[in-house]
Amino acid sequence: MGKQPFFTWGIFPSLCTKIFDRHLIEDVLLAEDETIVMGDDTAVSFICFCKAESICIVHDVFYHYVQKKASIVKAIPDMTLERKRYSALYKFVLQRIPEYMHESWIRYMIFNMVQRSDNLYDGFYQLPYVFPFPSVKKGSTIILYGAGTYGQRLWNALKSSRFVDIAGWSDKNAEEITKLGLPVVKPAAIESMPSDDIVVAISMGKPRMAAEKELRERFPKKRIHIWDENLIFLDETRKRFRLLMD
Repeated sequence: MGKQPFFTWGIFPSLCTKIFDRHLIEDVLLAEDETIVMGDDTAVSFICFCKAESICIVHDVFYHYVQKKASIVKAIPDMTLERKRYSALYKFVLQRIPEYMHESWIRYMIFNMVQRSDNLYDGFYQLPYVFPFPSVKKGSTIILYGAGTYGQRLWNALKSSRFVDIAGWSDKNAEEITKLGLPVVKPAAIESMPSDDIVVAISMGKPRMAAEKELRERFPKKRIHIWDENLIFLDETRKRFRLLMD
C-alpha cells in the first residue's frame, strides 16, 4: 500500500489505471458498501490485490490528472458526512483483508486523513498548534509552501478559520496554479514576506523532504516545518482519527 519515506505509493489504488480479471473484481464490486464515495477505488483495488494470484506492473504512464479547483478532495464537506464516509471505508476494507495487512491499512488511512485533519481529527481547532505541525502555534503568521491537493485543502481550512495568519502562499508551479484563481506566488517571492513559520503543505514523502532541504538553504532551520511523523503515529492520533482496532 505504501513505502518509505512516509508516504510513498506502493501500488496506486485508482481503478482507472488497472485491468482486472472479471472473476477477481466482480464479487468485490458487488459487495462494496454504496455509502463509500471517498476512497471507493481503494475499497476495491486493495482487496483485489490480496485475492490476486499474480500482479503485473507496467511502468509506462498512460493516465494524467488535470488539476481543478473544485475537486472533491480539495473541498471541505460537512464534517459529519466526511467522518461517516471514512469510517465506512476503514471498516469495509479492514474486514476483508488479511490480518497481517491491518497495520499497513491503518497507516494508509492515516496518510489520507492527515490531509483532511480539519474535519477528521477530533479537536483540530481546539489544539494550540496546527496539526501535524506541533511547533506552528495558533495565532502565528505563516507562509504556506505547497499548493497541491493537500496545500489547497489546508489553505482553505486555515483561511476560513483564521487559526493562523497567512502572509503568503507559494508553489513551484505557481504559473499553472494561478490559472485556477488561487493567490499562489513563486518561491522566490517569499523572501520578503514577514512570517514566523514556513509550513510545508506537501503530503508525499520524497517531495516533502526535497522541499524541506531546499528551504533550509534559504531560511533558518527553526522556521521550516514539515509533518511530524512521531506525532502522526501516536496512539492518541489514531484515537482522534477513530482508527483504533477492535
